This record gives sequence, C-alpha cells and structure tokens, in this order.
Amino acid sequence: MRKNDVTKLINAWQERNIISVEQADIMRNDVNDEVSHRSGNLFTTMVMYIGATALSLGVLLFIASNWEHLTKGMKVFMALALPISLLSFAYWQLCIKQSTKLLGRAMSIVGLAAIGGSFAIVGQIYHIEANMTTFFASWTAFATPFAFMFRRVEHSIAFLALVSATFWLWFFEVFIKSVDGAIEDSTLIMITTVTGFLYAGVMYLGGAYFRNQIGMEEFFRVFRLLSAVVVLAIAFVMTFDEYAKVLMDSGYYGTEWILPAIIFNLMFIGLMMFVIVKAIKHEEYHLAFTTIRLFALYFLVKYFVLFNKMLDTSVLFIVGGILFIAGGIWLERNKDRLQAYMKQVQESSRSSIDVI
Repeated sequence: MRKNDVTKLINAWQERNIISVEQADIMRNDVNDEVSHRSGNLFTTMVMYIGATALSLGVLLFIASNWEHLTKGMKVFMALALPISLLSFAYWQLCIKQSTKLLGRAMSIVGLAAIGGSFAIVGQIYHIEANMTTFFASWTAFATPFAFMFRRVEHSIAFLALVSATFWLWFFEVFIKSVDGAIEDSTLIMITTVTGFLYAGVMYLGGAYFRNQIGMEEFFRVFRLLSAVVVLAIAFVMTFDEYAKVLMDSGYYGTEWILPAIIFNLMFIGLMMFVIVKAIKHEEYHLAFTTIRLFALYFLVKYFVLFNKMLDTSVLFIVGGILFIAGGIWLERNKDRLQAYMKQVQESSRSSIDVI
C-alpha cells in the first residue's frame, strides 16, 4: 500500500476511536520513517548500480584506449590484479565485516565485470581465439562462486545475466547453426519457443528448491520473479499474428494461422491471470502490478492491431476511449468485489501448502 493509503487508514481508525491520538501520531511517524528509509535505499541503490556500471565500463575503456602503450607485463598484471583487488575488497566488506554499505556492493559488481575484462585482456595478449560462447562460459564459471558468496540481489541478477548470455549464445551459435537448412523455419521457431519456456522453468525450479536456504532467500527470489517475466515476455510475442503465420507456414491468403493465434492469445490471458493470482497469494505486489500493466498494454496493442484498418483514425480513438472509460466505470463499481476476492485468495493461501 502507498503512504497516503496507510495514512488514510490511520486517520479512519482514529476517527472511529479504535486508536488514540497519541497512537495515531506514532503510527504516522513510523510510516513516514519507513517510507523515507525505503525511498532512500532505492535511490542510493540505483545510484550504486549506475556508478558500478559506469566504473566498470570506464576501466575497460581506459585499458583499451591505452593498450598500445602498455607493456606485456603490465597488461598481465592488470588482468590479474584488477579482479583480485576488487573482489578481495568486496569480500572483506560484505563477508568479513558483514557490511551492507554501498561501497562493498559496488566493488563486488565491478569485480564481477572485471573478470570478463581480464579474460579479454589475456586473450588479446596471447592471441587466444575463442568464440563468444566460450568467453561467456569462462566468465560465468569464475564469477559464479563470488555471486553465491556475496548472495545479494544484484549478484543474483549478474549471475543470471551471465548464465543466460552463455546459454543463449550456445543455443544460437552451436545448435541453430548445426541444424540451419536441415529443418524448416517454423520448426526452428517452435524449438526456440519451447527452449525459452524450459529455460524459464529451470530458473523457477531452482529458485523454488532453494527458496528456504538460510541467507539466500532474496538471492533465489530473483530466480522466481525473473522466470515469470521471461515466460510472460515469450507468451506476449506468441500473441502476434506474424508468429502464428510463420509457425504454420501460412501464405498471404492462408487461414491456417487463425486458430493457433486464438489459442496463443487465450493462453497468454490465462497465464497472466495465473501470475497475478500467484503474485497476490505470495504478496509479490510489484510482479502483480507489472503483470496488470502488461495486461493493459496487451489489450491496447490488440485493439489497435484489430481495428486500425477497419475504422477511421478519429472513430478508432472515439470507440477506444468509450471502451476504456466503460472499463474504468466497471472496475470502479466492482472494486469492492475484486478487493474481497483478492483478500480471500490471500487468506486461503496462508492455510495452504506454499508451493511456489
């Protein structure tokens, strides 16, 4: 709930004499402090992410721009010293001192990035020829122990980014090239789609299996949330007519794609409803609201795609405006019913087995 909503509740409780004036003042002060604390943490964390990214890029660009002026010994020293010094400092801050300050977290991210930079430097020095898959696989292998050692949200995101880059580079560089020309485009698209769903499923299962690992709850929570995002993104792409046409290898006047397109759209709607209910059940409200926004974007896109060739532009917007206003009125009138349903889902989830 937002700060204003909580404040209104406190005021209502005070007016109904459920709480005293002193209690209401204490609660309002606590809400203000909590909101300020969270806002400050969010802002400083975003600044830290931006700073760590900029510093990582700056260091790598500095090395690249001065490459010809550095001796071979200096290049090797920088390749080894850069990640070791940064990760050692981050280990001292985050693991030994148990500090939550931004400096250690920022240096850990820069250190993980420096591992890739070091591999690039060594490869350039000794003219080691390797494809991007091998490069990212090596980077991931060396970065994984540190990501699990530091075990914060940003390290989980960095780990998943490296693993995803390695897997999908391998998939397109090795697998797709090996079957290129041997199978049809529609089959390749189907294989890619299924692979994407399986990848998201593995990500989710990994996050669910280790969800109760002490000290790693937030680390593996990112796995579950990102798996939902990946599934929704793939399903959203599948709702477009062009996807069904290519999948069914339908010609310009073909109609074979219509039924699969309808099925994919219904599947996407059902999937979004499932994610929303699950997110509310487990109090992942950011994911729920993000999915609702995607729901609105989906209907907006489908509305324009469906009617843009059938209606004049002014009529298109007039009809669309009427439909969205009507939808808003319906939501307003059924707001209490929807809130009661969400409350019922939350209450029933507390007594059921937590399987997410």
